[in-house]
Amino acid sequence: MISKEERGLVLVRFFPGEDFLQGLKTACVQHNPRTAVVVGAVGMLKQVELRYFKGTGDYSSTVFAEPMELVALSGLISREGTGYHSHFHAGFARQDKTMVGGHLQAGLVAVTAEVALLKSEIKTYRVKEKESGLLGLFFEERSSE
Repeated sequence: MISKEERGLVLVRFFPGEDFLQGLKTACVQHNPRTAVVVGAVGMLKQVELRYFKGTGDYSSTVFAEPMELVALSGLISREGTGYHSHFHAGFARQDKTMVGGHLQAGLVAVTAEVALLKSEIKTYRVKEKESGLLGLFFEERSSE
């Protein structure tokens, strides 16, 4: 994985076999955003695990072994303590041109992947919500100094 930053925009390029989500977290460690927003992404992943929220902390999960084109990625990466927490939804095109999508849980780069991240200093945190069982996004209050 290689990355470059200019004026708060981070471009990340992945190579075959790399862990896609871990690579995004590594890029964040290198470029140190408080929060990063996915601007866009393209590439091809395999061993993709997608999850679908069924309710109150319950997900169904499917692993797609075959390489698929990454045609959409949205989400946030937020600094949590000494690491980063990510929440991504992704859409993938299969060879027969059908689409699959959901909460991106895992994936390995099959050929290449390119991601654009926009850095932000908005301070966020996540709290498990009782009603849904999800880690809800909240914002830290800024001091009035």
